[in-house]
Amino acid sequence: MFNKFREASSQIFITFFIGLIVVGFVFTGYQGVQGSPDTVAKVGDEKITYQEYKRVLDQQIQFFSYQFGGKSLTSKQINDFQLKPRALEQLVNQKLFLKLSEHLAITPSKDEIVAEIKKIEAFLTNDKFDVNKYKNLLKAN
Repeated sequence: MFNKFREASSQIFITFFIGLIVVGFVFTGYQGVQGSPDTVAKVGDEKITYQEYKRVLDQQIQFFSYQFGGKSLTSKQINDFQLKPRALEQLVNQKLFLKLSEHLAITPSKDEIVAEIKKIEAFLTNDKFDVNKYKNLLKAN
């Protein structure tokens, strides 16, 4: 009899506990547990916003779409190419590099930045920097 009472009381306790969790979600929403609803991830104190994530994901989708002759990618292809985790990983790496450069007090000069941009293959035509390609990419983004 004591075992039946214990089972019944544990069932009531579990039901009550789950009910409290559900009520908490009703009043705060699931974002209340996550922190900020616009934050996808954090690297230290640096937030990665949904807008940043969406921008990088869209760039990757556009790049892969271009590789397939401009055809839109299916959701299966997006999953197969793991574009969503890649986009997040890219943003995390960017934030980590920024943190590291701040920690090491590394600040590139304007000339160093220009020199690095001129080396990017996407901006080259016949191994020379193409200003039009650069400007078109800036317009697209």
